[in-house]
Amino acid sequence: MVKTNVTFDSVGIPLAGHLYVPDTPAQAPRPAIVVGHPGGGLPRGLEDPAHRVEDLKAAVSFLTTRGEVDSGRIGAVGICAPGGYVLPATASDHRVQAVATVSAVDIARQFRLGADGTQAPAAVQSMPAAAADARTTEARCALGGAHGAEGFAYYRTPRARHPSSAPEPSRPG
Repeated sequence: MVKTNVTFDSVGIPLAGHLYVPDTPAQAPRPAIVVGHPGGGLPRGLEDPAHRVEDLKAAVSFLTTRGEVDSGRIGAVGICAPGGYVLPATASDHRVQAVATVSAVDIARQFRLGADGTQAPAAVQSMPAAAADARTTEARCALGGAHGAEGFAYYRTPRARHPSSAPEPSRPG
């Protein structure tokens, strides 16, 4: 096998991967498999299911550009959390002709009930309301609301101000 380090874009984020190609010559393009690695592989350990599904589709798109790949014979394998991601990825991307999972994780269930299944439902039930409140606050800040002014003022304090930030604007006396 010949391993090549590759990069490709997924929803504006550059991803890195390894492309393995047999070292024996082929008479025609060969089938290919996208392998989704276990969870926590995005920047800062973020596990974002929707983006991980898009990452798998982006890997398929990358493979379709390769001359050595038969774009009509692409499969996907998900290990751990991606075992749950390859299913919606392949359901919505018909370029993937085969799918397999290894130790698949139902990430939605894990978020709801915790890794060990003992998390109280109330822990998650409050999250949609908190997220909606945060979005409303953010929208109001974009329109000049008080929260934005508080944040701006905070970054002007000696504790939070960075030496390369913009200087304090002059105020009329």
